[in-house]
Amino acid sequence: MSRRLSRSEKGKMQAPQELPPKKPPVRIPANTNDDLIEANRLTIIGRLTNPLVQKPRAVIDFMAQVWNLEGRVVGRTLGLDKFQIKFESEQELTQVLEKGPYHYKRWMLILQRWEPSVSDQFPSNISFNVRIHGIPLHFWSEQTIRTIGKELGKYSLRHEKDAKIWVEVNGLQPLIMKMEIELPTDDITEVEFEYIKIEKHCFTCFSLFHEEIDCPYRPLNAPPPKERKLGITRVLRYERIEAEKKRHDDRRGYSRTENANLSLRSADDSYIQHRREGNRSEYGRYKDRTGSYNREHSILSRTARSNAAHYRNQRPSMQYRVVDKSRLSSGSSTPHQITPTRSLKDRLGPSSDQAETNSGSKERRSALERISEPATSKEPAARRTPSFESGRLQHGETRMDENDTIMRANTVESPPS
Repeated sequence: MSRRLSRSEKGKMQAPQELPPKKPPVRIPANTNDDLIEANRLTIIGRLTNPLVQKPRAVIDFMAQVWNLEGRVVGRTLGLDKFQIKFESEQELTQVLEKGPYHYKRWMLILQRWEPSVSDQFPSNISFNVRIHGIPLHFWSEQTIRTIGKELGKYSLRHEKDAKIWVEVNGLQPLIMKMEIELPTDDITEVEFEYIKIEKHCFTCFSLFHEEIDCPYRPLNAPPPKERKLGITRVLRYERIEAEKKRHDDRRGYSRTENANLSLRSADDSYIQHRREGNRSEYGRYKDRTGSYNREHSILSRTARSNAAHYRNQRPSMQYRVVDKSRLSSGSSTPHQITPTRSLKDRLGPSSDQAETNSGSKERRSALERISEPATSKEPAARRTPSFESGRLQHGETRMDENDTIMRANTVESPPS
């Protein structure tokens, strides 16, 4: 009897092999880096919020054009989601940061002045112009605005009448859209922040790194943005999205139904529904065009057949008569004879003898006299091909000859008075 193999011999129930131990960090020798710090002093470090859409090299070239600093800035990529841009002067660097924030392909860019830091969280600060809404009028003062701005981050007051401040916030964290404040009267109210020039962000958690459809905190039964109450920043952003879609549709010649997306929960579902409706409408229009073309084709075919038969049956038959233009002698009372109607073959193919026989002579002679005459070398006249006009003229001459003959016959038959 053969021996059974154990589990270890079969290779069953064995733990997976462990990875080799991690090597200790490499020690960098100490050196003086003051010159490197000075060389990177006029540098901005940027972070992408959507590396799938934004590419560092394309962003560097694009921002140089936006700032009108082409050829005066030097940039390089620092991985898949970071980049570096070096300026020539302090003034240019400061102006660029003050005119922020910036975006590329509708996704925000986090730009921060370089610091000698090795943290993965750098850069993280993004600057916004923020307008505060909801401050009671009897507490609307510079002190109130500064107190609220201090809670957001590093700030500076821009306009007191509009409650507008410039603030640096942590772009890696969700934005603060609302804040409760306690008034000196012990009343608690809520103020809302409007982030100016903000582009794509999540309407649920207010993150800059994804949209609402990809938010892990989005409830399963959450209604679409159009059916729920949104904050002022989200409302303005949603209006810009709809305006952009409308401009795109007008430029492409599309048309959207107003209530097509009311019952849809996500943008993907609305897109699928829109495509289905478009396909159905296109198929319906194609069927209408095909049906109308078939009907018109059948009608034209029947009409063409009936018209062809009508023209074949109703067209006038063109008959030609060969008229003998010889006249009677001056003393003869015999009426002029008219040759009957002949076929085209008979009229176009006479022989040479017949041409000689039908030659125009003013006197009628017997056959014996014509046979006894010597043959003449006179060539027959060249025959012309009959045409429609010649047939009409001959037809008219025939009618004139018939009228002339009838009048002569009546004159001969009438009794003398």
